[in-house]
Formats: sequence, structure tokens, C-alpha cells
Amino acid sequence: MRAALPWCVVLVVSVAACAAGASDDRDAGGPSPDIGRRDQGVVRDMQRDAPPIDMRVGDPCMGTLCVGFEYCDRGSCVPFDPCTPAGGCPETSDVCRNRYCVPGDRDIDGDGVTAATDCDETNAMIAPGLPDVCNTIDDDCSGTADDAAPAILCAPGTGACLSGVCGCPPGQFDLDSLPDNGCECAGVPGDGSGIGCDTPIDLGDLVDSGQMQMVSGNGLPAGRDTWYRFRGVDAADTSCDALHVRVQFITNPDSAFEFTVFRGTCATLPDGCTDSGYQDFSFSTDFTMGSGATMTGECPCASTPVDGSNICADQTSDYFVRVRRTAGGPALSCMSYALELSNGVYRTL
Repeated sequence: MRAALPWCVVLVVSVAACAAGASDDRDAGGPSPDIGRRDQGVVRDMQRDAPPIDMRVGDPCMGTLCVGFEYCDRGSCVPFDPCTPAGGCPETSDVCRNRYCVPGDRDIDGDGVTAATDCDETNAMIAPGLPDVCNTIDDDCSGTADDAAPAILCAPGTGACLSGVCGCPPGQFDLDSLPDNGCECAGVPGDGSGIGCDTPIDLGDLVDSGQMQMVSGNGLPAGRDTWYRFRGVDAADTSCDALHVRVQFITNPDSAFEFTVFRGTCATLPDGCTDSGYQDFSFSTDFTMGSGATMTGECPCASTPVDGSNICADQTSDYFVRVRRTAGGPALSCMSYALELSNGVYRTL
């Protein structure tokens, strides 16, 4: 029996050693292949959600810096899964940003706002709370571009935000520099009409039987000349001519406007008309002045020479009226003039 004791001791020790060896081998060798495969997806998710530089000992991503829409996977930078806003992302903690499924707590563009609330992770100048700018971009992530108050989008006097640019549509103007009403003035007349003597606003005929036209405008933009044309018709006379062409302001706020009348054609200045500003202008033959050879006017008049009368001549002519702002006048405004043009309405005293 004594010979058996050492064998039993050795056996016990051997069994203990085997047991200890088995335990040491398991701890040293890490998880079994099956466990590794089972946990591989979990480990990959942990790597994807880890900071760009993972300093964990033994991690293959240690020291790997992935920027933009990439994360580290087993030591390599790979892109996040693609997505569409309509399709969303399979991971509930992810959000679809710039066509990638991004962890909601990640701040890719470094603007201090996580992807969960930042509508654009490619631009640090786009995030909730940032000022909206007139640029067709949703800078503040409100869901609509350029929807801030007019005073925020455009500086005073620069008009309204139109298609990403501060300004006014053609024919409209911002004169009061108030941000809430933008381009408050429209040029009258509009559409570039009447901008030259060769392209006047045609008012037709004004016959000396007593006809009248009224026109208005505001001389915008600055430096604009507005041209009108009418034909002052001298109807046939037998005893007294009624021709009396008159152009006058009915409304001229602060004397901001003046006009000049050219009788004849655009090519030459008419007789007796100089290039100067008027507030009231008349050309008439409905009077008699002087006597004999110095008599002027055609009231009375005759078809043949008669003592005490002039010949009833046909004084029909075209008249061109140019209206513009008075040099050195008041500041630009929306105020308009009203101009009356007539023939045969008034009489010479």
C-alpha cells in the first residue's frame, strides 16, 4: 500500500495540473472561434461608434484616424453605410446625413452640433442656431432656405432676398432703406418705355377743338428721362384759330421734376424752344397782337389776305415732351408727377 500512495499523489497532482493547464490555456488563448464569430458584429459596432483615435490596447484601430463619413473597421477606414432620407437607417441610433447613416452623437463637421440635430454635416457654417443668410441655403436648419426676417437676410437699402441675392426685380427700387418693405417703389412708367425721343410714349392726336391727356411718372431709376409724343392738330379755320397747345404740371411734389417741349422732330430743336426746364409751356395762335405787318396770331384769320387778319395757316405739328428730375432737387422717392397735355382747352388772354 505504501507503493501506491506516491502514485495516487502523482495522479492527483497530475489531474490538478491538467485542470490548471486547461484554465491557463483558455485565459491565454482568448475566445473560441465560435465566440469570435458570434461577437464580430458587436465588436465592429463598437469600433464604428468609437472615437476617431481608439487607444485601447490590442485594438487594431489604435492610432487610426478616420475623418469625414468614415469609421475604423479592423484597422482600415471604411465609409458609413449609404442611405436616403426617405429610406432612413437600420440602426435606430443613426441618422441619414448627406447620404450616409451616421451615429447621431457624432459631430463630423466640427461645428459643435451633433448629427442628430445638424441638417448638414459637410459644412460647419450650417447648423441650428446659426444666422440665416441670403444664399438659397438652409443655414439654420429650419427646413426652408432664406426664411429669416428681411432685416437679417439683407442689409438696409439692398432690397429683398431674391433667389439667393439681395436686390430688387427689374423696375423696382428700395429707396427708404427699410428692411420690412424691401423694394417698395416701382418705376413709372415701367417696362423701359419712353426712354428716348426716338421711342416716346405715343399719346396720339390732340385736336384744337378741346382735347386733353394726363400722364404721370416718378422718374425712376435715377437719371431717367421719360419722353412723350403727341400731335397738336390745327383744325381748319375760317375766322379764328383755336390752336392752343399747353403742357403743365398738375402735381409736382417739392418741384422735383421739370420738362422740356420740342416742337417738330427729334432731329432738330423747334423754333423758339431751347433745351431748358419748364413747369408750364404753351404754343398758340388763338390771339391777335400788333397790327399791320407786325401782327401775330390767327384770331381773327382768313383764307385769303384781308386787312386786320392773318392767314389761317395750318400749324399742325408733333410735340415731344421730355420729363426728368430737377438737377439738385430732393432725394429720390416714390413721389410722382402728374402732367397735363392739351390743345384748344385754354385761351390766350
